Amino acid sequence: MKLKLIFLIYFVVLLNVSSKPNVLFIIADDLMKQVSLYGHNEIKTPELNKLAETSTLFDRAYCQYPLCGPSRASMMLSKYPDKTGITFNQAGKNSKVHAKAQAMSLMTMPAYFKSHNYLSVGGGKLYHNNVQEVDIDFDEILANSGHDGEKVKIKQVNVKKTQTLIAEISEEDPFKHKDGVLVKNAINWLKSYENKGSTKPFFMALGFKKPHSPFSCPEQFWDQYEAEEIKLTEVPKPNDILEEYSLSGVNSLLKVHPDTAQFDAYNLPMEKKLEIVHAYSACVTYIDFLVGEVITGLKAANLYDNTIIVFTSDHGYKLGEYDRWAKNTLHEKDSVVPLLIHYPGQSSRVTSKAVVGLVDIFPTLTDLCSLPTPKNIDGRSFMRSLKDPNVAHRDYVRTVLPRTGGESKDKVSGVSIFHREGYRYHHWWRGDYKHVPKAEELMGIELYDHYKNSNSALSIKNIYKESPELTQKLQDLTLKND
Repeated sequence: MKLKLIFLIYFVVLLNVSSKPNVLFIIADDLMKQVSLYGHNEIKTPELNKLAETSTLFDRAYCQYPLCGPSRASMMLSKYPDKTGITFNQAGKNSKVHAKAQAMSLMTMPAYFKSHNYLSVGGGKLYHNNVQEVDIDFDEILANSGHDGEKVKIKQVNVKKTQTLIAEISEEDPFKHKDGVLVKNAINWLKSYENKGSTKPFFMALGFKKPHSPFSCPEQFWDQYEAEEIKLTEVPKPNDILEEYSLSGVNSLLKVHPDTAQFDAYNLPMEKKLEIVHAYSACVTYIDFLVGEVITGLKAANLYDNTIIVFTSDHGYKLGEYDRWAKNTLHEKDSVVPLLIHYPGQSSRVTSKAVVGLVDIFPTLTDLCSLPTPKNIDGRSFMRSLKDPNVAHRDYVRTVLPRTGGESKDKVSGVSIFHREGYRYHHWWRGDYKHVPKAEELMGIELYDHYKNSNSALSIKNIYKESPELTQKLQDLTLKND
């Protein structure tokens, strides 16, 4: 009798484990929302378009920090950056995020799934560095050592010995580039998992390096774009802004590549601008191809039907708008991200306008997998909005960004909210995030109508002066700091 009871308990536990869905989580680096997945057909994403036919596409998903390291740390911990103190890239490396998690009694998303009897496997740029060894996050690591740009020797003082050109048409095979190597290893792992007949569900996290610079892509993806079709979105700087804080540096992207380091955003030659846009577009289409390869691998291993699939980016990106390149502002184009989620059994396309943050992904996945909600997090599950486009989620979501400015290099803190009515508001104050500012301390107030009476992610006109009541309402919400 006792032996039967033990067997019954073992069988129930085994059944519970094996019935849980797998998770495939893919994050791209520097991928803006404005691609064909969202109707911007200038940048081609046929594989994501295909996946979207049986997925939920979130139209209003936002990062919590418009820079790689802090954004990823926030997402992995489901905690706002101003609460963790991870507000610069180097603090976003996996070892430092783990140390912060331990100090705050938190767990990272992969570690949490691993602790709940998931086989956790991952690789690539998941934090601000490549994950290279087994640690508290992963049982197994997928290597991604491969080609990533054309390197040239630099002889100037205080400059790296080699640097990569900002763009490259590569003759290397797609699976010999870093992201291609990662995907090839992921597909092989899925085959092995299926062959072993594992009863444990898996949590697989893949961090693509592209379309981050250097914009190096296999030639076949560059060739999908005709040079004469490449266009620039020339948008002037918004009115009534404190440019020093509101916009990123004029050479933020350009200074790290030897063929653009001598320029800034104002004197960058037109041919170079067009080359960057062409190469960025090709890199997006390259990672889109790789997403398709992973999905094909899932299906070939008979794992697709029981796998949750997430695809997103760490933040948005600018391609010359406001005379700026890359990310690192509180503006809508840098804050809004692509977010696509497919869950088992989903057979049709759903588009949701629910306001969600990357900070919400962690609890949403635990909810979908019937796991306990992690404690002490800022994120909220949006599972109901995932399954029903008529269900709202947040009224607003925050994005933060500190700066140093002025001759004294004072610390300046910025906070922005996107409100479900379609407006983006942000302000700045002198001091760090430990200081809760009063209304009279605020500066650089900006308010933009993106989707209420218009439909654009571009900051065209700062309307805070002509909309005092709306400005006050959104300012009050921003000062709540929740």
